[in-house]
Amino acid sequence: METLIAGIVIILIAGVLSFLIAPPRRMKRAVVVEPAAKPVVTIPRAALPDFPWEVLLDRPPARIVLEHVEPYVRDNVVLVTGAGGSIGSEICRQVSSLEPKQLLLMGHGENSLFAIQQELAERGFARTRIVLADVGDIQAVRNVFANGQPDIVLHAAAHKHVPILEENVCEAVRNNIFGTHNVALAAAAAGTGRVVLLSTDKAVNPTSVMGATKRACELICQSFAHRTPTEFVSVRFGNVLGSRGSVLPLFIRQVQKGGPITITHRDMERFFMTIPEAVSLVLEAMVMGYDGQVFVLDMGKPMKIIDVARRVIEYHGLVPNRDIDIVETGMRPGERLYEELLTAGEGMTRTSHERLYIAEQERVEYDVVAASIAELQRAVRISDVKATVSLLQTLVPSFTPGTHLVPRPESVPVIHEVEAAARAASSPLAPAIARAS
Repeated sequence: METLIAGIVIILIAGVLSFLIAPPRRMKRAVVVEPAAKPVVTIPRAALPDFPWEVLLDRPPARIVLEHVEPYVRDNVVLVTGAGGSIGSEICRQVSSLEPKQLLLMGHGENSLFAIQQELAERGFARTRIVLADVGDIQAVRNVFANGQPDIVLHAAAHKHVPILEENVCEAVRNNIFGTHNVALAAAAAGTGRVVLLSTDKAVNPTSVMGATKRACELICQSFAHRTPTEFVSVRFGNVLGSRGSVLPLFIRQVQKGGPITITHRDMERFFMTIPEAVSLVLEAMVMGYDGQVFVLDMGKPMKIIDVARRVIEYHGLVPNRDIDIVETGMRPGERLYEELLTAGEGMTRTSHERLYIAEQERVEYDVVAASIAELQRAVRISDVKATVSLLQTLVPSFTPGTHLVPRPESVPVIHEVEAAARAASSPLAPAIARAS
């Protein structure tokens, strides 16, 4: 018995020693952008909400002046969809400062809605009401408008994460396209004065499902012009610094963990704005816009993601590729190197605001849009991804889906414009749609 116990003790000691002596496992590394020998460093841990995002911009941030917006908001009921998100929350902050009669916080994330409601109460604004509802549920949306009677709607609710939506096409269409259509229908029926759609630069010549759905949302809002007294306006902007799910909070967390920072491609560029300046320009566009206009924000020059990564590292008092590595992981489905502000068929008109422009576009009639949405609803109902992508291409001919969604023969080079034209010519819905894209 003693011999057995001694043997067990020896085995346990040997196991512990091997664990202590063995070198730690190293994670597989992607391609390193620049080689680095890293010494041990102490990394300051700044809280994410306190990070001064404007230090990452190549330009001075836009001035936030909302005095001339206040008369449009004061004593009116304002509904914010997606009110618990990064953009939605900032809309609530800025709108609450303009003395609305009531602020309706709509969304389906109860915790995030509660958080912004509490924050506004701490700031002295208590005229809020949380409305738990899904924009994709037409009856729920109708009830919100019937009960709340909003004068102004700021429609921020949307799925926005590009790679995730590439794998969830039907849900992207249900939430983004059907949700926007539901909000537009309910607003028109309730006599809402103004609806503002928050769009994206990814809607221009989209290569992602997310971008294509947002371009479809723009078409929906434009198609309501002259059909209802409700005014519709869309506002396109690029990446916002510090939003949930964006690359900047990820970079900060990676630095604070000792690295590496991961980027998908060293040449990737994006337009950036801070959340407060983006929202303030959206509110100013709300006041100026009418007739389904699509506004484009002047976001300065695009920045390379790798340069943003370097600035995040340097802000923490560290040296890129010495203290913190930067590695490439490869582009993901739906991503592209550069974003655009206008399609080839769009012009741009200046406004009285130096940072706001209007995209000049041809329109699609509502009957055409509604017929296309009805077809999409049938495809989404049975989770037919192939049909959904095809119908999305018909509605948005400038959409170039990835090969993971629409495989292309390797032996035959495909030119998207030719393919889109052929598809458009064969579709009964296409003549009017083609004129708008």
